[in-house]
Amino acid sequence: MVSAVAANLREARTAVGSRSTAALARCFGERAILPGDPRYEAARRVWNGMIDRRPLAVLRCTGNEDVRAALDFAAEVDVPVAVRGGGHSVAGHGVVDGGIVIDLSPMATVTVDPSNSIADAGGGTQWGEFDAATQRHGLATTGGLISHTGISGLTLGGGFGWLTRKHGLSCDNLIEAEVVCVDGRVLRASPEENAELYWALRGGGGNFGVVTRFRYRLHHLGPNVLCGTIAFARASTRDVLRRYRDVMATAPDELAAYMTFGTLPDGERAIVLTTLYAGPAEDGAGWMERLRRCGTPLADLVASRPYTDFQKSLDGSQYAGRRAYWKSSFLSGLSDEAIDMAITCAAELPARDAILNIERYGGAASRVPPEATAFPHRDSEYLINIMSVWDDPERDGANVGWARESWAAMAPFVQSRSYSNFLGDEGQSRVREAFGVNFDRLATIKARFDPGNRLCVNQNIVPTSGAMTNIEETK
Repeated sequence: MVSAVAANLREARTAVGSRSTAALARCFGERAILPGDPRYEAARRVWNGMIDRRPLAVLRCTGNEDVRAALDFAAEVDVPVAVRGGGHSVAGHGVVDGGIVIDLSPMATVTVDPSNSIADAGGGTQWGEFDAATQRHGLATTGGLISHTGISGLTLGGGFGWLTRKHGLSCDNLIEAEVVCVDGRVLRASPEENAELYWALRGGGGNFGVVTRFRYRLHHLGPNVLCGTIAFARASTRDVLRRYRDVMATAPDELAAYMTFGTLPDGERAIVLTTLYAGPAEDGAGWMERLRRCGTPLADLVASRPYTDFQKSLDGSQYAGRRAYWKSSFLSGLSDEAIDMAITCAAELPARDAILNIERYGGAASRVPPEATAFPHRDSEYLINIMSVWDDPERDGANVGWARESWAAMAPFVQSRSYSNFLGDEGQSRVREAFGVNFDRLATIKARFDPGNRLCVNQNIVPTSGAMTNIEETK
C-alpha cells in the first residue's frame, strides 16, 4: 500500500506541473529549491541527523510577501507546510515530506534600539547573531544555550537560557511580533493589538502563523559576566547534588546553575556544574564560592569572560548532522530519592555526548502566572533534561532506549512531563500535557487564525472543532 505521504507527494508533483513550477520560479527565482537542484540535499537537512524528509520545495523567504506566496502555493496544491527558523527542532519540524518548507534563514537581521532597550529580529535569526548585536550595547535577553538555535522556535515554545531566573523565559521578553497568517493577512501582535494572538505566541509554538519579526525587551548585561564550569568526581555525586540543592534554595535570581552528568574531554565521567551570575561580579563571587564547596573540584573554570563567548561554550558537540534524541520533565523538587534515581539513570551513558542535566528553575519565570502566557509550567523547581547526541545510526536503539527508560524512571518525581520544545512527535496527549491549563484556549485561538490546520508540522494544537478527537500517545 502506498503511504499517505507518498500519495500526497505524487499528487502534489502532478499539481505543480509546468504552471505551478513556473509560478514558483517567477516568485522565488533561485530561492526556490526543488528536487533535482544540486542544492536540494543540503537544503532539506536540519540540525538533527535522524530526520530524513524530502520536501516538495524549500522556499527561501526574504520578507512577508515571500511567506504569503509560499502559504498560498501550499494551499493551492494542498500540501503541508513546515516553517524553518533555525532548523534546530529535535523533532525535525523544520522540514516535511512532500510539502513546502518556508525557510526564514534569509531573514536573519537584528536591529537594536539601545535607548529603549529593545531589539527587532527577523524570524531566521540565530541566538549567536542576536547576542552579538545586542552585546555591542551591553544588552541581552533570555536566549538559548546553543548559539545556533533559532530565536523563532525557542521563543514560540517558551525558551530557557542562562537568564531565565533573572529575566524570565524568552517568550516572557517578547513584546511584539509580526505574523503572516495563513489567509495572507500580516498582523502585529502585542498587548494592545491582536492581544489573543500575542498571548498564544508566547509559548504556544508555531501553530498560529509565520512569525517574521520578533521584538524583545532587553536588559543590561555584560559584556563580561562571571561564569564557567566546575567539575566534580562522579563518586561524590550524591553529596554534590544535595549541597547544590541547598545552595540553590536561597540563591538570588541572578544565579543560574545547572548540574550535568557527562563525560570530560579526557573520557572521565564527572558531574559538571555550569553557572552564570547575571549581575556584578563582586556580588556573584560569594555564590560561586558556595558552589565550589559542593564538593572537591576536579577542575574550576569559573572566571569573568564575554557573555557571547559563554553563549557558545556548549556548541562543541551539538553541530548539525549529528543524531539527537531528548526527553524532558519538570520536577516539583529535588528530593534525595530523585537524586538517587538520577544517579542510577546516568550510571551508564550510551554515548560520549549523552548527558542527564538538572536545571534549577524558579526566579522571575516562576513569578509569571501559568495563564498569563501560553506557557503554563511556572511553579516547578527543577527541569531535568535527558539528552543524547551520537553519530552511528546503529546506535539509535541504545541511545533512544536509554533516554526513554531514564525519563520513565524519573516519572515518580515529576510535576509535568512535557516541555514542547523538547518533545518529539509523541501524540496529542503529550501535546495537551505540554500546554496544560492553556490548551483549550489555544485550540480556540487556533480555530480563529488557522481553522484548516495548515500549520500542522509542529507540536500541533488541533483547532477547536477537532481538539477532543484522535487523542493518542506514542512513545
